[in-house]
Amino acid sequence: MTAISITSMLSEKHAMNRAHPEAVNERLRMITFLVTSEPKKYLKNRWELKRMAIMETLNLTPAEYGYTTEAINREAKAKRDSEILRLYGDGLSGRAIAKELGLNQKTVSNVIRRHLDD
Repeated sequence: MTAISITSMLSEKHAMNRAHPEAVNERLRMITFLVTSEPKKYLKNRWELKRMAIMETLNLTPAEYGYTTEAINREAKAKRDSEILRLYGDGLSGRAIAKELGLNQKTVSNVIRRHLDD
């Protein structure tokens, strides 16, 4: 076996380990600790993590961060969207919703538009 093929095999093995459920669960526990201990440092708003702050603190690669937070991000986005739609249903404008939730007005507009298009 050549050095190149051994290196590629080791890379693949390392990539698989990054997504291993035990590794992901341990990183989730660490992220939870960081967010609960210093929310201003690690949270953008109620639904979004500060990616770079967490990656730097835990020394994660973008891929490791992505594997770890994929489910969290999906769930948080769904909660954010339902909160936007609830406020929109209560009669608030997009601008008022953005201000209330600390979101970009374009994000709020996109969520409302997607909902109306469905």
